[in-house]
Amino acid sequence: MARQLDRAAEFAGQGVRICKDVGYSYGLSWGLRALGRIAVARGSLSEAEAHLTEALHTFRSIEAHAEEARTHLALAELAQVRNDRDAITAHLTEALRLCKALVIPKYTERTEAMAREWGVGPISA
Repeated sequence: MARQLDRAAEFAGQGVRICKDVGYSYGLSWGLRALGRIAVARGSLSEAEAHLTEALHTFRSIEAHAEEARTHLALAELAQVRNDRDAITAHLTEALRLCKALVIPKYTERTEAMAREWGVGPISA
């Protein structure tokens, strides 16, 4: 939301509450991932990790594997901010495995590019 982080967090939080209330796991996970990315932008890294991890587990539980891969990319971005090379490598490797298995060339290329840019590649799935 154009770097309007408070407003973005407010809307994402509303979405999370609504999705929890109606039991819509897919929407809940999207909202949690959004809250995680907002928390990264704010520098609230522990909060970001909690939201992103919950999103990852929920996407995995509903077998939304493409979104699981995208959430691994968001967790890799968090790990990059933390300069945690092991976590970067682990999340990019898992994202790459999922993207290749699902035949998602756009995200396969993006994952490989992130690994090169951050100097953790080459990674393999």
